[in-house]
Amino acid sequence: MLFIIAAIGLAITISHRTADGANDRSVVVNAADAAAYSGASWMARHLNLIAYTNRALVANHIAVGHFTAYLSWLRYVEDASDGLASVTRYIPYVNQATSAAARIADAALKGTELFGRGYINGIDGLHGLMMSTQARARLAIQPPEIDRIMAAVAQSHDPSIAINQTDATNALPQPYRAVVQGYLASRYAQTLSRIQSARPGDDRRRFGEWVAATIDHDRRLRRWLAGREGRGWPDYGSGHREWDVKIPLIIKIRKQGATSRADHADADGWRSLDRFQKAEYKLGKGEWSGWDTLARGRADADRIAGNYRGVRRYTRLKTRGDQTGGFTVPAIATLAEGRRSRRINHLTIARVVYRPPQGCGQPCPGDAGNDPTLFGPFWKPRLSTQPGGVWP
Repeated sequence: MLFIIAAIGLAITISHRTADGANDRSVVVNAADAAAYSGASWMARHLNLIAYTNRALVANHIAVGHFTAYLSWLRYVEDASDGLASVTRYIPYVNQATSAAARIADAALKGTELFGRGYINGIDGLHGLMMSTQARARLAIQPPEIDRIMAAVAQSHDPSIAINQTDATNALPQPYRAVVQGYLASRYAQTLSRIQSARPGDDRRRFGEWVAATIDHDRRLRRWLAGREGRGWPDYGSGHREWDVKIPLIIKIRKQGATSRADHADADGWRSLDRFQKAEYKLGKGEWSGWDTLARGRADADRIAGNYRGVRRYTRLKTRGDQTGGFTVPAIATLAEGRRSRRINHLTIARVVYRPPQGCGQPCPGDAGNDPTLFGPFWKPRLSTQPGGVWP
């Protein structure tokens, strides 16, 4: 009887220890999976936040250009209205209509100029907030912050679980130790070498290309903002705000308008010109006269606001067409010794991958295929199929 009781007690003890060990392993595996996925989700959300703010920086900068072009056009309209009013001032009834039109155009111009200073300076302030947001996002995706997030998630499974603890990884036997230390070391390299803050004027025209791609993507934007790229005033004939009318052997008239954008996004980034001209046919000489300008308008974003600062910095992937496949987020979960007989480790690897919708179209101006970029908010977390495992 004593032998049977001892055997039963031994079986119960072994069964309990086996069940406890299996439960510990299950807790560690679940904690590592949850931590890795949470860390990847945290990183993906901040990469998407950077992408959204980059798009907002582009959109706001283009909005300043659109306002500059509109103000140039409005000045041209005001100049044309004044000229028409002076020509018709001795014509009854017509004079009243043209004078009223001139007053309305003048009031609209003064109101728009007054609004423009506050509007563009407000855009500058908003750009500052977005650049600050991007700086905070870059800090949030550094390994120490992601480890803190993953540790909080893992400890919700068991308070004694540690994530990516140096002592635990150093205690692993080879070759596991080299594998884990390689994953942990690569995290710093991938964020420091692949993500950077850049100035639009020193980025090999990457920011300017996104501005141009966004304009080309929308027919209405092309009409107002088409023009040469450079730091001077645009060339007439390079824009899309143009039309002309010709009456053979009598007169021809034309309207021209163009907007230029600098190859950097700082002051003098937008300049716009509009003009209205006529040419008469000289019967005696059998040729057209030169063009006479009847009305003109021009606007400079820097002069409107006093000093338009534009986009001073933005965040980008350092390498164009980065094909590395995303970012790796490793989580080595360790259940420390103490009430357990031994330490249990489990490695789970998550990845942050760039997956734009198939046939993205309208939301994706400038995207070159599926190349990762920090202008597309399509970063997603994935648990990797690479082997991890429970290790001693």
